[in-house]
Amino acid sequence: NAVKVFVDLSLTTCGDNRVDVDRITCFSSVSTNFAPLIFEIDQNTSSERFISICMQIVDNVEKNKQLLKLLVQVGNNMKLWEDLKQSHGDVEETTLIQLDNIIKFGSFHFNIGASYNLSDMINLTIAKENIVTKLYTLEDLKEFRSKCMLVVGRSEQTHEKSQPDRYKDFQTFDRTLNITIDIAKL
Repeated sequence: NAVKVFVDLSLTTCGDNRVDVDRITCFSSVSTNFAPLIFEIDQNTSSERFISICMQIVDNVEKNKQLLKLLVQVGNNMKLWEDLKQSHGDVEETTLIQLDNIIKFGSFHFNIGASYNLSDMINLTIAKENIVTKLYTLEDLKEFRSKCMLVVGRSEQTHEKSQPDRYKDFQTFDRTLNITIDIAKL
């Protein structure tokens, strides 16, 4: 699961950069095929279990002859993985700050009559001391919801207790967004 979250966050971070998307896809393929060797072996693994896992890896390599080349490519991109891991911390921090601001200072607005296009009808503003500091369109909110799901899900998976109410905050935001969309559809 940690690899899936890493891959999802990495794809979000790299955006439309096709080269990085290909590298991340390669990383995902390698980690999936070598997962038993990476995640299932520890110092208490019996020799029989170790051999069984190695046989799984051999089977995977025989099914996909490119797998060893992909493994080398993943190893050659260590700087990218380190940079992505660092940026995930930045993405996580930024996302959690945005979530906090939305919960504390956000207000949804309906632009009724402007258009029958849902994207034109809904926005959210962050206003501190009556000054709008951020405006989110519906598309921005949907993208933010996706980032939030990854970040909050990652925190839940790792049992991070430093942000105890983040999941509850996300649920509040998500429910409010869904209700706002439903109202606008009326």
